[in-house]
Amino acid sequence: MWLDGVSVSFADAKAENYIVDASTLIRNCKQFSQLHVVLLSPRLGLVRRVSMSDLARRIKLPVIAISRAHKKLTRENECSDSFDISIRGKHVTISIARVERKTAENLYRIVCSPRGIIPEAVRVADLLADELNRTFPK
Repeated sequence: MWLDGVSVSFADAKAENYIVDASTLIRNCKQFSQLHVVLLSPRLGLVRRVSMSDLARRIKLPVIAISRAHKKLTRENECSDSFDISIRGKHVTISIARVERKTAENLYRIVCSPRGIIPEAVRVADLLADELNRTFPK
């Protein structure tokens, strides 16, 4: 689903080939040519599970994954850069691939609402995903 820069896709996060499924969903999005960066929701828990560099390589776009709590890097994502930033006095950990830290920090601060610590597009995507899951359960 695509709505003002928000794309919601469903993939089984428990599947072994999750990274392939996720990258295929992103690349096959009708608006893929308009994308400049992919922001991943903290709900996905991807900071520890997915090789950020592998996902960025597959989709050929910068990727920023958001986590609400600091996550120690694991072998799968050791090629990505993971760091804490402070948004309105609260700490958020982000992992990045194919984008410089300074650029990611600036982008992250710009896309957050004046009162939130999660980018507005990610917040809206999470709300849409919740509603779609309630309306069309598996």
